[in-house]
Amino acid sequence: MQDILRVLKKFDSILEAFDENIWTVLIETLTVFHDGSMVFLFKDGTEVKI
Repeated sequence: MQDILRVLKKFDSILEAFDENIWTVLIETLTVFHDGSMVFLFKDGTEVKI
């Protein structure tokens, strides 16, 4: 959590484009399946299926 907050505090406004630093801090893995569905595994253990 400290890493996430440290990175986010560097930004003065809402992000409008992909940021590799934030991706690296937040995401553990991204799994893309053959049918196009995806599972994001965040470093805190949260999974989001799309």
